[in-house]
This record gives sequence, structure tokens and C-alpha cells, in this order.
Amino acid sequence: MKMLKKTKYIALFTLISTQVYAVENGVVAFPVGVHSVLNGLTTQPGENRVYNYTAFASANRINDSDGNKLPVKFKAQIAIEALRLDHGWETRLADFTLSSGIVATMLNTSITVGNQESNKFGMGNFTIKPIIFGLVNESGTLHQVFSPLDLVIPTGSYDKDRLANPGFHYYSWQPSYGYTWFPSTNIEVSGTVSAAINSKNKETDYKSGATVHLEQMIGYSISPTIQLGLQGYYYDQLSDDKLDGQVFLDGNRSRAAAIGPQIRYSPKPGVAMALKYQRDVIAENQSQGGKLWFQFSFPF
Repeated sequence: MKMLKKTKYIALFTLISTQVYAVENGVVAFPVGVHSVLNGLTTQPGENRVYNYTAFASANRINDSDGNKLPVKFKAQIAIEALRLDHGWETRLADFTLSSGIVATMLNTSITVGNQESNKFGMGNFTIKPIIFGLVNESGTLHQVFSPLDLVIPTGSYDKDRLANPGFHYYSWQPSYGYTWFPSTNIEVSGTVSAAINSKNKETDYKSGATVHLEQMIGYSISPTIQLGLQGYYYDQLSDDKLDGQVFLDGNRSRAAAIGPQIRYSPKPGVAMALKYQRDVIAENQSQGGKLWFQFSFPF
């Protein structure tokens, strides 16, 4: 009975069901998996910096709360292009540097559930990063970033009756902490801890539960410009989903983990690009598949 309800729910609420981008219907508002490249470094005072993220995600199954495949035809393919612009302020707060940023996204989504198929290309949601605190120790071996006020706003293309939606229709507060530690010249250990606390989707009366995310990377530089690494993430939903103010099903809590290789190329200081792949090894109450990322950043 629970499985039948879950299958009906997938078709009813018609939201994208891959853990790439948005927890309504197993979709997480935080872009889990993005943080694996020099997580603790931030924009310097007086500097402007661009970050570009390109991701291709695919999944051909959706799982129940035990991680078992649901008996429904499912396929998702999503291409994401995200552009982030940061500005470093000249003002400092004690030992902290200060910066701000904004992220804009475009998505091309293709979703099939049962006999329903939907495709949509459009603007995703904007993320506003009002204040970012940066801190580095005297030796330069430990860099830290605190971003307490990140807010995703529902500016993306959304229709509650459409299966594929580039945007999701609720606000999401996403505080985060990131670090990068260089224990030696050739070794990098970077990680990010973050959360997503979501408002209610007023179109569907659905409120997604809060999630916490851990992203981690360990890399070894085989030359001054090339680094090989292993990276991945884990996230867990801490509170229940609610529909019309009531707990939905058994809470519909999602949980996921992925791991994969990464290669980073840094042609000069301050410039970096990375190619990485993440394969889901845990997927509960959500889709299961993989993601390919290409990222780069440079000052201007």
C-alpha cells in the first residue's frame, strides 16, 4: 500500500526527482556535490571572481525509503549551467575578509514518470549570498569560509502541473561552513558542511523537511598544475515533509551518498578548473543515478 501511494505521489506532485538541484518529491534544494574544489578559499579584498558550474545528471530509477527501486518507469536527464559572481570588500572584520555573491542558473530538464513525459528549458532559482566570511591562518595552510545567510529565492520557471521544472517554488535558507587544509605541499583536504531549511510551497501546500549535507575531497598534486582527487557527499533529511500541515506518508525523508574521481588543473595561482563524476551509492526516497561536473573559477 505504501509503495502504491508513493508511486501515485510521484505523478501527482510533478516535480523533478533527481537529487541534483532542488526535498519535495525527493529533490534537495541545496546543489549537493558542488563543493569539492578548494572549499575554504574565498574572494580576496578588492577582487571580483567568477565561478562557473556545468553539470549533467541522469537517473533511471527512483527508490523507496529502504533504497529499493519502485515499480514505476522513471527517467531523468538534467543539464545545469550556473554562474556565480563574488565581490571581495575592502573592509575587514577583525581577521575575517568579507565578500558577497549571487548565483544564477539555467536548466534543461527531461523527466519521464510512467507514461508521462515532460521537457523544459528555463531559468532556475537565484541564490543570494549577502555576506561571506573568510579566514586563513598565519602559515596559509588552513583556509576557512563561513556563509551564514545564503538564501535561494523562487525565481525559476515553475508550474505545479508540469512534470519538469527548472525552478522549485519555495525559499531555502542555506548556511554553510567550508575549509581547505594543506597538510603538505602536495596534499589537499577540503570539506563543506551545510544545511537547507525550506519554506512551504504555496502552490502545493507542501513543506519539505530540513536537510544537512557533508561534502568532502582528498587530493594529491602530481605536478604544480595537476591534482588527482577522490570526492563525494552525504546528505540526510532531519525533519519530515508535510502536506497541508500534516506529516506526509512516513515523513518522506530522503538520504543519499555519492563518491567519485576528480581532476583539477590550475594553470596559475587563483585560476582553477575541475572535472569530476559522482555515482550514487545510497539513495532513499529519491532517484538514483550519477552526475558529471565541469567547474572553473578565475578573478577579474
